[in-house]
Amino acid sequence: MKRFIVAIDQGTTSSKAILSSLSGKPVYSSQKEFNQYFPKDGWVEHNPNEIWSTTKKVLKDAINKSKKLKGKILTIGITNQRETTILWDKRTGKPIYNAIVWQDRRTAEFCKKFKTNNKEKIINKKIEKINSKKSLFFEPKLESFLKNALSTSLEISSDVQKVVKNCDLIFLTVGTPKSKSGFIDLSMIKNASKNIGISLRHSSKKPIIVVKSTVIPGTTTNVIQPLIEKASRKKTGKGFEIIANPEFLREGNVISDTLKPHLVVIGGSNSNSVNRLKKFYRKLYDSKIKFMITNTQTAEMIKYANNSFLATKISFINQISSLCQSIPGISIDEVAEGIGVDPRIGRLFLNAGPGYGGSCLPKDLETIIQFSSKIGVNPILLKAVQQVNDLQIKQIIHLLEKNLGTIKNKRITILGLSFKENSDDVRESRSIELIKILLKKKSKITVHDPKAMKNTEAIFKNKITR
Repeated sequence: MKRFIVAIDQGTTSSKAILSSLSGKPVYSSQKEFNQYFPKDGWVEHNPNEIWSTTKKVLKDAINKSKKLKGKILTIGITNQRETTILWDKRTGKPIYNAIVWQDRRTAEFCKKFKTNNKEKIINKKIEKINSKKSLFFEPKLESFLKNALSTSLEISSDVQKVVKNCDLIFLTVGTPKSKSGFIDLSMIKNASKNIGISLRHSSKKPIIVVKSTVIPGTTTNVIQPLIEKASRKKTGKGFEIIANPEFLREGNVISDTLKPHLVVIGGSNSNSVNRLKKFYRKLYDSKIKFMITNTQTAEMIKYANNSFLATKISFINQISSLCQSIPGISIDEVAEGIGVDPRIGRLFLNAGPGYGGSCLPKDLETIIQFSSKIGVNPILLKAVQQVNDLQIKQIIHLLEKNLGTIKNKRITILGLSFKENSDDVRESRSIELIKILLKKKSKITVHDPKAMKNTEAIFKNKITR
């Protein structure tokens, strides 16, 4: 069953925008659009013309009225001061409300609290699952390492103050996903920095805060450090130290990359803190581990340069592959093998295919492109890398239509759904994008992946078959 935020009112742009941003789901604001997704005979619409002083009263009144109807609240969308729209599914009977909007300060505060409570519930469920020795996603060997760690010294907690109070090293590893504009979203790392700072306010510890999250050059010094200083009321060097320490893990190889890193990059200006972190890593890793010591902004840039170069290798070999397909008798696999033997090039990331995907390369390339433009540098090469990658799916569709003619009603099987092997991660997966286009062209899709079936079916539901 699809879940949409639906606001049946005058269809004001502001109402749609607010609901959409709050829920992260599309909003439909007219009866006509609504009926495209939910037939009238399966749903009941209820619009009580009442004015409630607060959202609490709205919710209470709405849920009381729901007892008279058999069904499930898909959403509640309060889109103006006099009207509320409630949707019910006759098939079930349990109320669910995904988003609430009310043009009133007190109600807005309630909405914020409601949303925060939902987030806490999600976090607590994740913690419960981890503590039950179950990984939240598939990664080779991760679950066995998790079981061993929980049996010895690993403790999972959402209590930041407790963690900060007892730690000498605090690793900041929260996500920095792509925002709607395509640029990096720092909201989670800003929130984490504030929470760490507040917890440091009354702590006698002087921890080293190690920023492992992928952030644009200057973020550690110009964003994270000031936030922690303001929240803690302590200055860097007196209340805490801060270091940039980017990670270079590959999904599907996380455990081996963690245990045997090719390089540890440490960016910081305080030699004592740098040496303390080096000492920690030498205990954790082999004594022959290679370190690179630099400043914070260089450490941050190394991460982006690393991922940009990997994306460039992938787009390069795909561009050569397109050329080879136009010349009879040429094998792109043998071309890649031949140039990969050259030690100046290397064989890794030279496999022609549908393009790069995942949660890192697309996001990081788009971020560095936008960042470059903001500081007055035209990233011509990086834009070309991105353009080649975007064209790969179109190239696959072209090949299908060239060899099959029309692909309408043709049964097409997609083998491999995650963005890479040994993973269940379908974020920015080229296979997912290919399936979307094929479905629009009315193809019949069969799919298989040893790990990513569940995540793929969550996207396409019954539009695809195993």
